[in-house]
Amino acid sequence: MKKMISRLLVLVMIIAVFTPAAAVFAAETKVVVAGSTSVQPIAEELAAAFMQKNKDIKIEVQGGGSGVGIKSAQDGIADIGMSSRELKTEEKGLYEVEIALDGIAVVVNPSNKVNDLTMDQVKKIFTGEITNWKEVGGSDKAIVVVSREQGSGTRGAFIEITGVQGKDAAGKTVDNTTTKAITQPSTGAVKQTVAVTPEAVGYVSLGAMDNTVTAVKISGVEATEANIKAKKYAIYRPFLFLAKTKPTGAAKQFIDFILSAEGQKIVGKDYITVKEAEKIETPKPQAPTEITVMVNGKKVAFDAKPLNESGRVLVPVRAILEALGAKLDWDAKAQTVTATRSNSKVVLTIGKTTATKDGKSIKLDVPAKIVTGGRTVVPVRFISEAFGAKVDWNATTQTITITQ
Repeated sequence: MKKMISRLLVLVMIIAVFTPAAAVFAAETKVVVAGSTSVQPIAEELAAAFMQKNKDIKIEVQGGGSGVGIKSAQDGIADIGMSSRELKTEEKGLYEVEIALDGIAVVVNPSNKVNDLTMDQVKKIFTGEITNWKEVGGSDKAIVVVSREQGSGTRGAFIEITGVQGKDAAGKTVDNTTTKAITQPSTGAVKQTVAVTPEAVGYVSLGAMDNTVTAVKISGVEATEANIKAKKYAIYRPFLFLAKTKPTGAAKQFIDFILSAEGQKIVGKDYITVKEAEKIETPKPQAPTEITVMVNGKKVAFDAKPLNESGRVLVPVRAILEALGAKLDWDAKAQTVTATRSNSKVVLTIGKTTATKDGKSIKLDVPAKIVTGGRTVVPVRFISEAFGAKVDWNATTQTITITQ
């Protein structure tokens, strides 16, 4: 009996050694996704979330570029190819599904008065043919071009869409970005450079926009999610998944997950979803609780919080006048604030809805007042416009942008 048991154990061990693991355990399904390095990060994030829910499926995401993704899909080397551009006529015939959109905003310093450019002007600025802001309706100042580094997916899309990319005499594709451009390694670095350089212009993904820079319109069309979804704004790119034939099995499951509410919520963190926000239940961002004031691209530091009264913002008078380059005089007895700059003089009286500019009476919506802590606050729009500044209000970010 013992000999029989020993023989059985030996037989089991032999079978275990020579039997493939796939025959002993349930086989793991593998889906290979390859291509665009721009699509790769969001594809990897989506793959991680998908694999958490589907332990028996492995999604392997590889880079290589859009060209590699298209060719891999055509040849069936990858289950899914990735492209961050539209397919050319000769590349058509593949199964394709749009998983996200990425808009690229052309950004300038908030103090720059240029707010609209044509695609041709954008091209000529970034190739160095246009070198002064006065050539496009701005101030007589040299343009400082800020670009992403070579190999950046955003740079690749930008130069292709705007025509900065061209062909040389031999027919080879070349990047004609001006050699004078400041090259930055990240979106954040581009924004920072533009935010602190009044003459600068750069480009960033729309999802990275904030109030430190201003997006210019392209041929009168604003860089907004709605305009990109409607294909009205010109500088955008699709994020495509491609396959030789319509995917089935695990590849289809992965695509279905990406297009689901859960998948599109992940997409929506950094990119534009391909479904309406209300349908995928993407939570609306909470508006900031504090008001920010920017003067000529710089944030104004206040010793008391700005107030919003009946839709009118009041700010501490001393800080705002210093930012505007005006002189402050306070008459405690008369309860008046007098601001002077060059030949202009503005007088406000605490509690009164009438002010004067150079002796002329002006009606105010809200009066200047003294708040807790003894700080005097004044209506920011009135005091700024009185000295010839332009005032813009962004309700979403609770930001006032003042430019002189």
